[in-house]
Amino acid sequence: MNVLEKVKHSHTSIQKCDKSLGSVSEIIRKKDGIVGYTSNGIFRVKVYSANVIRISITKEEAFDDFSYAVITEPQQNRFSYKESNLEIQLETTALRLVIQKCPARFSFYTTKDQLLNADDPAFGTSWNGEQVTTYKKLQPHERFIGLGEKTGSLDRSGKGYQNWNTDHFGYGVDADPIYATIPFYIGVHSNTAYGIFFDNSYKSFFNFGASNNRFA
Repeated sequence: MNVLEKVKHSHTSIQKCDKSLGSVSEIIRKKDGIVGYTSNGIFRVKVYSANVIRISITKEEAFDDFSYAVITEPQQNRFSYKESNLEIQLETTALRLVIQKCPARFSFYTTKDQLLNADDPAFGTSWNGEQVTTYKKLQPHERFIGLGEKTGSLDRSGKGYQNWNTDHFGYGVDADPIYATIPFYIGVHSNTAYGIFFDNSYKSFFNFGASNNRFA
């Protein structure tokens, strides 16, 4: 399971124009991962275990580490680190994270080089006013489950959802949102699966290819 977190930035520093995370300019290695500085923000990678990697992204000078959900600390795990002019790689005994430098994009692979999940090459993570967006590349025949209490099919593919607890009395078969929202989903494709937990309590939206078959 891969844990992905996008940190909500402060309203006091909102930019009026659309800005992507940009290109990597500096990397600082830590005992549990790395911190990367880009042209428009900062990202942090923490290796919690061989199967769990946490990514935080912000435009602020420091990360807000408060979480209602994450209560554990990274274990003392061995991971290898490689860096070239084009990319950075962190690898555990279970998975490999590849970070493209220009522009910054994150891709997860198994140790057998099977792609699990990847940022869309064109968009990745960006800020547009008060909104923060992250685009993920849809894999062939990929299916999705999760997000808590939702109406409709168990397979979320081809649909969009709003994560925001709502007291919706007498809701219909296609109503959204309703009572229980959990910002976690599982992607399944090519006989493998991964999980993404979005550690953020703000209202959020998940689109699993509702308008196209390119990205989520």
